[in-house]
Amino acid sequence: MTNEELDKARAQEARRIFDEAPSGVPGHVATIAARLAREGWTPPPPVDPDVLTVRQVLASRAYSSHDPQDYLAGRYDDYAHFLHALAAYKFGKAAR
Repeated sequence: MTNEELDKARAQEARRIFDEAPSGVPGHVATIAARLAREGWTPPPPVDPDVLTVRQVLASRAYSSHDPQDYLAGRYDDYAHFLHALAAYKFGKAAR
């Protein structure tokens, strides 16, 4: 990632934080961006598109004890049922 790309990612994250803050909370986007830079914030690594697809499939058919939002957030990515679904998806995709 170039310095310019990192600057842009930090600006986008600062805008997201600012937009999601409750109204009345003091802060400016530039101040938030400066804090992110000072703390060394970097965007999370990209997620494999196959993982995103399996998250969406499992979230749409969430088991009664699992919150669909937890699937979308990646909280079950290391669970056996998720890994089996991902392996099956990749196998099927390769067989096309």
